Amino acid sequence: MEYWWTCRQGLVKTRIDVGRHPQWERLSFARRDAGFFAFCERTLNRPTKGTIEAEVANAAVRFQREQQGRGPTDVKAHLLGDMIVVRSFGIFTQTEQHLAATDEGRRLIKSARQELRAINREDNEILVAAIVGSGVLRSYYDIDVEAAEQVEMYVFAEDIERRLLRQDLDRLSTVGPKRGT
Repeated sequence: MEYWWTCRQGLVKTRIDVGRHPQWERLSFARRDAGFFAFCERTLNRPTKGTIEAEVANAAVRFQREQQGRGPTDVKAHLLGDMIVVRSFGIFTQTEQHLAATDEGRRLIKSARQELRAINREDNEILVAAIVGSGVLRSYYDIDVEAAEQVEMYVFAEDIERRLLRQDLDRLSTVGPKRGT
């Protein structure tokens, strides 16, 4: 399935393999630049911490592939209460690897990556909010050029882990046998 949304750079599409991730039945979102408008609609069978982390990590890889031409070698996402931390390893292109050999090159890589992140911050936040199902209050980004690693952190309007736990408890309370009847 393919889904389309608009962003500052125009119309963008992403492909979500529903067969590989059956818990994601539908995910669609759009953004209109004239007056901030975001619409997120999704239908989930039962989101889990692991599926949310995997989808956010996949979104980070997809974004880097679209922007840099290649994705990171490894991405890990960790959901911690009301935030998610995304660590990407092996993020540099061959040109950036050559530039990282000098101090000036490292400064250039860091400033270029930070500028790219600042330009696309709002679009990334909308995408992550659609996956998690909660509004993003703030997001942070940093890069370590010497380690070829970047870290992104998104802070949500609600405690996602607590919400997932409540959903699991509600589901379990309706599934178990009723006593005293």
